[in-house]
Amino acid sequence: MMKDELGLSADEFAHPIRDALGVGVAAIIGSVIPLIPFIILPIHSAVIATLIISTLALFISGTAKGKFIGTSPLKSGIEMALVGMTAAIAGFLIGKALGALPIA
Repeated sequence: MMKDELGLSADEFAHPIRDALGVGVAAIIGSVIPLIPFIILPIHSAVIATLIISTLALFISGTAKGKFIGTSPLKSGIEMALVGMTAAIAGFLIGKALGALPIA
């Protein structure tokens, strides 16, 4: 079924632990990037720096993805930056809304 419907082979899943570790390390690195400005800057400046750094990191990741899969790196970078920052804004707004709820 994987081969027919998705064009995948069992060989692609030969190293699940290595693949899981790679994803885990990438997630940790990606989570630490936005926190770095808060270590070295005042809060207001850190928020602005984090938005800029996160957008650039998303754009760079998107361009790498575009090169890797053979699509336009620019288009892929812009798409990744827009989707990532939209998710960040949505998460912020949801957190803000839930934080405003009275807790019994």
